[in-house]
Amino acid sequence: MIKNIFYSILTFSILIFLASFTVDNDIKIYPNIKLEGISIHFDSLKLLILKESYKDSSIFDIDLGEDVEKQTFEIIAEQTNLKVYQKFETSLAISNEGGHLDLLNWKHQQSNWIELKPKNGIKYETLKFPKNLETQFPTFTNQELIKEIQRLSSDEGVNCTYCLLAKNVKKANDYPAYFGVSKVELKFEYQQANKLQTKYIIFYLPMGC
Repeated sequence: MIKNIFYSILTFSILIFLASFTVDNDIKIYPNIKLEGISIHFDSLKLLILKESYKDSSIFDIDLGEDVEKQTFEIIAEQTNLKVYQKFETSLAISNEGGHLDLLNWKHQQSNWIELKPKNGIKYETLKFPKNLETQFPTFTNQELIKEIQRLSSDEGVNCTYCLLAKNVKKANDYPAYFGVSKVELKFEYQQANKLQTKYIIFYLPMGC
């Protein structure tokens, strides 16, 4: 009896141990983000997927349905002269009856860095998407667009599905092309040991379903 209980406990412990090594890298985490010298906590932005992490930056994918506009966050830091900035970036996508091809490494419309002022001491709030980003996008030719689509669809050749869909697209709002905010950046600047430190949090937003 005791022996059976022992083996049951041992087996359960081994399973828990093995599970710790099989968790996917894209695990969803709660938004307590730590960078060197500062800690950032979002009040309601829960579904963040850590994509990459470096000494001076953390990069996250935002889950579909999450909203990064007007999000309140708190900064805990001992450093002085802390300043927070936000920037937006849009990208182009090609729709295909529910599917879509995102051109995330091509042309973009970017905002300037906009300083965020603290509310209630250490509380900050992210901005709404600037209206001009929803109506403006860099110009391009159809040839440039097709070339980029071919690069992303190199396994399909020159008659790739998205190439055919985009053959008449000459502007960013020509169907089936569309554009929207694809990246939001937060920049944190502060003094540490008489040296200016700059850290970043980068959010990549889904371009569609």
